[in-house]
Amino acid sequence: MDRAELNYHQRSLTSIMYIQDTNGLAFHSLPLMLGVSETNGFIMNSLAIPRKAKQAIGGIAKLVNDEGQER
Repeated sequence: MDRAELNYHQRSLTSIMYIQDTNGLAFHSLPLMLGVSETNGFIMNSLAIPRKAKQAIGGIAKLVNDEGQER
């Protein structure tokens, strides 16, 4: 058991959530998603929030192709 795993075990945590989103509205759905996961006994679940094309919400990464052009 590694250090992080031991810490989770000692705290008796039952869920871990990794969040990768800059859209604040996504957080409204998270309690519902956790409830569905618990009710159905899921060991993993994921959530995607639809966006409109070219919607400027923010970014957590910059994509650059081989020619150096940003996407």
